[in-house]
Amino acid sequence: MRHVLTFIFLFFFSICLAQEKVYKSNECCSRTVTIVNDTILKYFERIGSFTTANTLNYKLDNGVYKVARNPNENPKSSFTLGNDLSESELIISKDSLVIVKTGVVFYDENYLEQKLEKEFLNFYIIRDKKITFITASIFNELKFGNYTFIELDRKKAKRKYGIDEKYKTFILKPK
Repeated sequence: MRHVLTFIFLFFFSICLAQEKVYKSNECCSRTVTIVNDTILKYFERIGSFTTANTLNYKLDNGVYKVARNPNENPKSSFTLGNDLSESELIISKDSLVIVKTGVVFYDENYLEQKLEKEFLNFYIIRDKKITFITASIFNELKFGNYTFIELDRKKAKRKYGIDEKYKTFILKPK
């Protein structure tokens, strides 16, 4: 009995230690590929309120991950991720996963979160026709309670105010 309990404990402990690596797409629909362990990956795709998910096997061969055939492959389906992954090769780096046959790139969850935080650290606000560049340190000191934020399209901000398209721009209007 003691050996069985030890085995069960070690089994569940090893599962907890094995961290799944999650990669997400930057596209409009929700597409996720999760590397579960050395031979199994899961994929998930959502379009509107419809979802599909499946588990596939893969193996490492000469530095390239080769995915097994997807038994649920359907070329006429709106869900393309399962078809893209079926019998494909993957290149996995520190912060991304690339499906070789389609060129679709998925990014590590942590990388996407850091990128999003960096994008929002610096932006422009337009208040009373005055353009102000905002950084995180300035943002904490400003009081915006009496204003409503309206995000301006990046191309329109470039055309109208000359603001670089890499920055978000908000117009502040009094409430």
